[in-house]
Amino acid sequence: MEILFLGSGSGKRVPVNYHHDRVCLEARKPGAKESRTQSSIIISESNAFLLFDVTEDFLEQAKREKLDPNELTAVFATDGHEESIGGLGFLDGRLNKKIKFYSSVKVIERVKERFKNLKNIEPEIIEDEKIFKINKISVTPFETQYSVQKGHSTFSYQIKTKGIKVAYSKNSGNISENKEHYYKENDCLIINENAQKTEWLAGLGNKITIITGIGHGTLLHQEMEENIKNEYKKFRTKEVIQVGNDGLRLALGSEQRSDTREVLIEAKKALDEDSGEALIPERIAEQKIRWATYEIPPFGKLIWEGKKTLIAKNVSLARHIKESLLLCSGEYIYGIVTLEKGIEVDLEKFKELESKHFVSDGLRKKMWHDNDKLYIYEFQFEKFDKIRKFKKVKGFQNFINATKIKFVGKDLGMEDWIAGFALLPDEFLKGYIEKLTPEALSGLSRMDLICFHARGHYLWGKKDEKIFNEESLVNTHYLTVQEFERREPLLKHEVHNDLDRASEAFGKKMVDKNTSEINIYGKTLTRIFTEEGTWSLEELEEK
Repeated sequence: MEILFLGSGSGKRVPVNYHHDRVCLEARKPGAKESRTQSSIIISESNAFLLFDVTEDFLEQAKREKLDPNELTAVFATDGHEESIGGLGFLDGRLNKKIKFYSSVKVIERVKERFKNLKNIEPEIIEDEKIFKINKISVTPFETQYSVQKGHSTFSYQIKTKGIKVAYSKNSGNISENKEHYYKENDCLIINENAQKTEWLAGLGNKITIITGIGHGTLLHQEMEENIKNEYKKFRTKEVIQVGNDGLRLALGSEQRSDTREVLIEAKKALDEDSGEALIPERIAEQKIRWATYEIPPFGKLIWEGKKTLIAKNVSLARHIKESLLLCSGEYIYGIVTLEKGIEVDLEKFKELESKHFVSDGLRKKMWHDNDKLYIYEFQFEKFDKIRKFKKVKGFQNFINATKIKFVGKDLGMEDWIAGFALLPDEFLKGYIEKLTPEALSGLSRMDLICFHARGHYLWGKKDEKIFNEESLVNTHYLTVQEFERREPLLKHEVHNDLDRASEAFGKKMVDKNTSEINIYGKTLTRIFTEEGTWSLEELEEK
């Protein structure tokens, strides 16, 4: 499931016309997070695209995100105010198909009065806590009190699919006890600024909480984030709390994208430095990249150097758009790239953009002959600090199954592997994990070490899949705990589950055998667990 924040502001957008305060001045800069349109999100899963609130800013939001309104499956409104329904006329005029518009009786009456000539939007009345489905997505509308106007109600929504649960509550005020369960233990809670009660939010047990509906205040975006993070440090919560911004994308589930990782990692940096509990949530540990995209050399290097800013193809790519992909070129992997939807251009425009995509006319003819179908792809790129070498897969392919990529070990340090540990599929790491050394762990940053620790626990939970044997995971965790202890008091490890207990039992055995030097400076995992043979967990417990 992916969530796109079309807008993150309140009823009044920022910057405000003719205002010259510090927030508005900052908001006028390109790409500034202070720039906010009215709050709205799109939740997408498979081929379903659900739009929550069609704001007065909808046309601008759609243009910014390159959104085709005809991709939408259904539309929802939280209330009858302009920041929830004001863009329905704009949307209706750009549709060439019928779509459902879900809201309360009062809102639909307001829409029929406000927009008398809607042709493609078909109103559908929803009821409090009455669940319905769109494709494979389950939607539960629930009524709450409006945050600003007392006595007025608004609808919030809980969305479920494939084990992922999201709550969207744009205008909630006082929340009754019988509705509070909708706000608890979600993968993501999206809630308005006016409902932000720190102690209450901190105890809800949501994996990620995004604050939206941000009004025009005196603080810059970064200052608001720092204030919230400092407030949540008091409660030592595992929740990730973040201030939303226009254009933010979150991908929930096993295919998290870059914005999601940024939200999780940056928010967790605000926790006390002496907390060594698994600071990276399970969602980070589950991150996987299943596919790679290939660019002929030297295009990968030019992207890595920041010189190539567009990717050119002679085909319209339908798969893997807006998905995190390894960028391969020649013999090297340069980083993680996310492609935007392709734009078809004519030959004149293609030549005009040559300085950005670097495909000369001669190269174009050599690769694609006289094919007149040309496509340009914008992209986002996360570069690797150190380029990773791999064995090139035979045959030209736009996309490569990542599990087929074989890395060349001589060019690859274990530090590089660990730093990318939370991003790579389990299959990548098989054969490398046994080569882990304490020296490699000691060279990691604090966040890389914490991320590595979290992934170990995630793999332990999947041990029935036999990707890694139990001994490997116990020994990996054992060395990680040793590194935690070496860094005390900045990091502190606590025993929580079977992996922690097995690792602790193994450590005691090593000390009992008077091999404390291995306890601290073990050569490799293989050396450690084959010193006197390989032990099962049962044998460890007996010893």
